[in-house]
Formats: sequence, C-alpha cells, structure tokens
Amino acid sequence: MPDERQPSESFSPNGGSIPAIGKSTPSGGRSLRVILIYLLIAVIGYFFALEFIRTPPHGGLRPGQTAPPISAAGWLNGKPPARKELAGKIIVVDAWFAACPPCLKKAPEIVKAHQRFSDRGVVFIGLTPDEAGDLDNCRKFLEQTGITWPNGYGAAETLQRFLTDGGYFPSAWVIGHDGRVTWNSDSAGTLEEAIDQALSEMLPPAAKRL
Repeated sequence: MPDERQPSESFSPNGGSIPAIGKSTPSGGRSLRVILIYLLIAVIGYFFALEFIRTPPHGGLRPGQTAPPISAAGWLNGKPPARKELAGKIIVVDAWFAACPPCLKKAPEIVKAHQRFSDRGVVFIGLTPDEAGDLDNCRKFLEQTGITWPNGYGAAETLQRFLTDGGYFPSAWVIGHDGRVTWNSDSAGTLEEAIDQALSEMLPPAAKRL
C-alpha cells in the first residue's frame, strides 16, 4: 500500500507538526508589520521632540504689529525726536540693561548699524528698565559700548508692550515708515538687512526697479 501521508508536513517527536521547508509562514509578515509600526512611532516621536525642544519665540512684537508709543522716565544722550518727528521714519528700538553681559556683547552690532544708517534718516532709540538709581551703571554701559543715540531709562512700561512674550535682553525691533514692526530678534536675516529692506519699501516703485 502506498504511503498516504502528505509530503508537505513532518512531525516532531512530541507529536506537533513542523512546516515543511519552502512553505510560507505568517511570521515574516507579522515581523514586517511590527518593524513598520516601530518606525512610524519613532518618526512621530522625533517630530514631537523637535516641537518640544524648539526655542520658544522671545522677540516680542512680531512683524506686522503696530509699535506702541515710546516713553521713559528720563533720557541719556539727549532726548529722542518728538512723536510727530518720528512719523514716516524707520526706527530701530534696542532693549538692554546695564548688568546684562549679552547686551554688552550685542552692542557692537547695533553701533555698526547706527554708523551705517543714521545719516540716511534712520532713528535709533535705546530703552532700559533700569531706574534712576542705576544711572551710573547705565552711563558706564553706554560709554563702554560707544552708544551715542538717545536711551530712555525707567522704560519698563514701554518695554512690556514691546516684549509681549516675556522678557528677553537684548532685543531689537525695526519699525517701518507705517509704524508697524518689520523685523524683530526672532526674524530671519540681520539687523542691517532688515533696515535695508525697510528703507527700500519707502522708495517709489520706479526707483525700486533701478
């Protein structure tokens, strides 16, 4: 009598069956699905991590927002132009305080921009929350950095309106001829590039095409 057992299956000593060589099994498909699921979880986790560790905005007023009126308890290096004299001007506002090492480090960039643009009608104004009792330190800061434009002290109230997302020093803003912020410390590009752009927007269309 011929053996009627199917050749596709063999038997283990304990009575269980062992798939024959060459016969497909579902375990490979399950492994692939598990790998794909782990990869998907890893990708999702990566993007969540990026969002979690991303530096939050700290530049204050954002481009497009209207700049508040500028006021201070008093002024060093002379008084700023009157509000009506600022109308239609490009304005750079610089926020600092005397006991601020990053402010000291950032100051040369502001000074360089002032040297380049002050004779083109760009107005520079510094603001510090330091009060009258800190004036000696404020004067030392201005002398050490070479800052020569008007700086308001006791300007915490105005700075609160500029620093809308907390308090970060130093910070700077470029205000366009329409009174709206065009650049802040979070924006792409440098301060000088932002001033150049703001000035170009004041030119008539024919001049822009040259």
